[in-house]
Amino acid sequence: MQNHLPNQSPAGWLARVAGAIVSVIILAGLFFVGITVFAAVAGLAIVVFAVLAARVWWLRRKLRRSAARGETPRQERRQDRHQDGRSRPGGVTLEGEYEDRSPHDR
Repeated sequence: MQNHLPNQSPAGWLARVAGAIVSVIILAGLFFVGITVFAAVAGLAIVVFAVLAARVWWLRRKLRRSAARGETPRQERRQDRHQDGRSRPGGVTLEGEYEDRSPHDR
C-alpha cells in the first residue's frame, strides 16, 4: 500500500526538507505570536489587579478613618465643609427664585 495521494508523485528529499524548514519557521512565528498575546493579556490583568487593589485599599482607609471618628460612611458623605476645612453636619441649602414664564395666564 502506498502513502501518497492519487495523481501525485511522492515528494523527493528536497521537497521534504523545504517543507520541514517552512513548517519550523511557521511554528516559530506562531510561538512568538502566542507569547506576545499572552504577555499582553498578562500585562492587562496586572494593571486591572493593581487598579482594583488600589481602590480596595482606598475604601478600607476611608472606612477606618470614619470608624475612628464614630461615623458611618453615609454620614461622612453628607457632611458639608466650611471654607476653613471644618466639617459641618447637615445638607446643602440652595437658595434662589422661581419665575413662571409660560405664555398662558392663570
